[in-house]
Amino acid sequence: MVVDGLRLRELDHDVERSVRLRWRGGELRLWFRIPADCAAPADDWSPYLAATLLAAMRRREDIDLDGPVSPRLLRRSELIQSAYASWDPDARRCRIRVAGETATRPRSSAVACFFSRGVDSIFSATTERVEPGPLTDLVFCDRFLPMQTRQVREEEIRRTRATADLIGLPLVVAGTNFRELTDMFISWEDAHGPALASIALLLAGGMGHVVVPSWADYAGLGACGTNPLLDPLWSMESLELEHDSTALGRTAKLAWLASEHPELVTDLKVCLRENRANNCGRCRKCLWTMACLQAAAALHLVESFEAELDVKRIRALRPYDLQARLYWAQLARELDGNAGDADLRRAILHALRRSARPSVVDRVRRLKSRDRADSPDPFSSPFPPAFSDYETKAASSLLKEGRPYP
Repeated sequence: MVVDGLRLRELDHDVERSVRLRWRGGELRLWFRIPADCAAPADDWSPYLAATLLAAMRRREDIDLDGPVSPRLLRRSELIQSAYASWDPDARRCRIRVAGETATRPRSSAVACFFSRGVDSIFSATTERVEPGPLTDLVFCDRFLPMQTRQVREEEIRRTRATADLIGLPLVVAGTNFRELTDMFISWEDAHGPALASIALLLAGGMGHVVVPSWADYAGLGACGTNPLLDPLWSMESLELEHDSTALGRTAKLAWLASEHPELVTDLKVCLRENRANNCGRCRKCLWTMACLQAAAALHLVESFEAELDVKRIRALRPYDLQARLYWAQLARELDGNAGDADLRRAILHALRRSARPSVVDRVRRLKSRDRADSPDPFSSPFPPAFSDYETKAASSLLKEGRPYP
């Protein structure tokens, strides 16, 4: 995969950086838009290494980068490839050729956190932070959901900025067409980690430390695009990337937010299925979050779900991979002994049992639902998440068949 043809463009208060990507059988101009006062030096090509590494491994191609890269990131790219290869044996380790190494630059004292109005990002934005210091900025990533219309995207930014104002931190908005690249080769669930890393590295002119909100606690961690072991490896001399604390799970985070910052969960945003700035209340992500809110006695605080929590929909769910089943199993344990939520717990247990023993019809439906052509879920991308699929198959192979490989 050849990365060259850097172009620079000024857009009011923003700058646009784009490079040409070429691989066997295709090419794409990949662009990023970031505030000018936060932009890393234009001659630092480190963000484009982060953007292309997983795609090149999936394509089984080497990388030729026509620009200098952070020596620290270049060294750690070997460790990143080791992680990817262990999570997805079909991904091939690649050789990386660059035009040179960047000089060491001073690191900014600013500390930012990615922010989307989701549970994890609101929690990370509001908890006390001692090292390396309190947050100074929040970062919203525009165009991560390609199905959103311009009107919905603008409303999304407006609402996110309003929540950031309640927290008392400025919102930095970054945009990219990264999904055009990943949707050709990779599941977004696998690719969103390098997408965040690329944007963080591009902000190294104004940020010295960027926090990635955690998505699971210690009990639920697994192979995913962002991970506490993987995210710090994307760091370079002038910027540290951190995966936030995994001490608390979803329900515990919501209980804390409901107690300490109830005003921030009113306009919670978790839905990734539809072209909307609020939540459908019907998709897997919405149902999971609403069930956790119910367990945390905080569902009544949220006004951004279009539908009520429907226990029948949860009963009909099929948690399709190991991580999803672990989430629901943990929630069932948290609901144990709570008489008021007995129906919800029974629905979760029913869904878990049916997932463990799917019928032939269920298996066919699951295969179709993971195919882009048949799936209405744009978050799932054209491809299933290779990392969690391999993890699930490996566990099933050992537990059900006693084989050491899937």
